[in-house]
Amino acid sequence: DYPTARQLAHFFAPAASADADTASPALLDAAPSAGGLSPAQAGAGFERLGDCLLMLRSGASEPPPLFAVTSLEGTATLFSALTTAGGLYALQHEHLSTGDPAALAEATLPEVALKYAELIIGEMRRRAAGGAFLLTGVSFGSFLAHHVAVAAGSLGFPAAGIVLLEPWPVPPLLSPPTSEEGAAQAAAVLELFSRGTLGAPAEEEEEEEVLSAYIGQPEDALGPLMAERLARLGLQPFSTANILKAGRQIRVLVHHSRMWASAFVQPLAPLPAPTQVFAAFASEREDFFLRSFGAAPEESDASTVRRFYGIAMRDEVVIDGSHLEVGVRCATGREPLFAERLAAFLAAVIE
Repeated sequence: DYPTARQLAHFFAPAASADADTASPALLDAAPSAGGLSPAQAGAGFERLGDCLLMLRSGASEPPPLFAVTSLEGTATLFSALTTAGGLYALQHEHLSTGDPAALAEATLPEVALKYAELIIGEMRRRAAGGAFLLTGVSFGSFLAHHVAVAAGSLGFPAAGIVLLEPWPVPPLLSPPTSEEGAAQAAAVLELFSRGTLGAPAEEEEEEEVLSAYIGQPEDALGPLMAERLARLGLQPFSTANILKAGRQIRVLVHHSRMWASAFVQPLAPLPAPTQVFAAFASEREDFFLRSFGAAPEESDASTVRRFYGIAMRDEVVIDGSHLEVGVRCATGREPLFAERLAAFLAAVIE
């Protein structure tokens, strides 16, 4: 089956806390460096507006706010370092905040997207600052952001623009993945990702050992086991908060995996007419999607994304690097070319 645990780990942007009020400071605000990912800094200070919505930065009242959509593990606080004139928000999976099993009930990405779109519209009305807003996401987050834009349009409140960082291939794929992630594989993916972001990446030959540590374990034991393994590596305290967070992230990853697996066999709905697109592509994206999804080169090539969006594609940029490197550098404002083009795009869509 594919993708492997190591390959799936590349879907993630660095994760901040599942709940900024309770999680260990050691995992808050993970910030990538040019050569990798540096240790996290303490003290996020985000304003929690509900179970699924965080305000990362208030910003000026007139420029349209930007809503960052959750990555595969359930958070989008990575975007807190991105420079924008307007407000900056992060949508996160409800289960990370509440632990409520009912938050895992949605069966499709459009269902989750509709919930997020309603939250955005509610916040826009609360702000009473005009109707324009923008969306962004990296990797899986860009795929989900497209669905949120479609849902917002169906509610009569279309996004002015959407910023796609390393967007996924446009479905349906010729040979879509036929399996979804189980809890043990999800735990292995999260451990590999956490080790990489916290400065202790696993060697290639360690991947099978990591997966074997979780295979055969009861599902309710996976969170404590992952928290313990990371603590033994000196990457985080062994605490109740980290145990709870690990268990919730595992369940969220499985939930997202189930939904995106089914989405890959369905045609992607078009964006509403007013919504414009800016996309950032990695130069090495074709290799990544071939390894991860078995996608043919023509499916993952940037030209396929360009053709799908047509005249809605306002601008695009290709940046040297891998899927993960480019996505992270752009999302954290560490890619000067992207930052320059993003500022121009944000100004253009509100003219």
